[in-house]
Amino acid sequence: MKKFLLLLAFLFFFTSCSNSDEDTSEKFSVYYFKDQENSALTSVSLNLSGDSVTENVQTALDLLYSPEESDSISVFPSDLRHTDFKISDSTCTITFPTRYSSLATKARVAIDTALVKTLCSLNQIRTVVISCDGIDKSYSNDNFVLSSPKIYYSTQTVNLYFANKDFSNLRKTTKNISVQSSKSLEYTVISSLFHAPVSPNYRSPFPSNTSLNNVYISNQVCYIDLSPEFVENAIHTEEAEAVIIRAIVNTATELPSVNSVKFLIDGNDAYGFSYFDISKPLTDKFDSGK
Repeated sequence: MKKFLLLLAFLFFFTSCSNSDEDTSEKFSVYYFKDQENSALTSVSLNLSGDSVTENVQTALDLLYSPEESDSISVFPSDLRHTDFKISDSTCTITFPTRYSSLATKARVAIDTALVKTLCSLNQIRTVVISCDGIDKSYSNDNFVLSSPKIYYSTQTVNLYFANKDFSNLRKTTKNISVQSSKSLEYTVISSLFHAPVSPNYRSPFPSNTSLNNVYISNQVCYIDLSPEFVENAIHTEEAEAVIIRAIVNTATELPSVNSVKFLIDGNDAYGFSYFDISKPLTDKFDSGK
């Protein structure tokens, strides 16, 4: 009987030790650039064994900055690192310095995509908030879709402002858009204003034959570079000029990274409106220049 009890005790001890040695690490994916062209992302599956979600997030961030595999390329420039991160429930808020906002849009898209998809592959994280200079952008894993060979935003809902048929008032509509990384979100939104809904009550705020040269953001100012037809072919009444400007400015400033709009004509300060000074940054609240 004693031998039997000793055998049971030995088996129980052996089983307990075996269970304690089981791999309790968590599998997750870290996203890097696939090649030197920086046009596509690839993922590497790794294990985490931290005792807390904070430790696992820190490890994930360290791996994002410094890949273990020699053929993996970090999406982060060497001079950009987070300044802080906080976790509340299943949301991780990552704070970056101003350097982040000064990056080209394509670079920010790649960073946002890799960061969100990496952290959301952790079991404890469902939402990632990217914070910089007081502006917060909240994402989940579903906000980003990878489609080889390019990085795509998933469909996003934006508000667009058009002119009514006689340029006496604004018409607002909501549209779902998809943004390819080769075209920034702000470029795609502004270019959407060239195509008014099929209705006699909606007209593009851009005068006929106007071309969009470029759209970019710097220090929360959205620079919209247009061809000379923007001024030459506009309706130069106070009412019409106000509608043209407000439609474009209202649309742009609803983007979280934009506080004001600066119009350019072929890369230079814009002039030529009769009632409004379009050479300076404008918000959705502006006064007559006359």
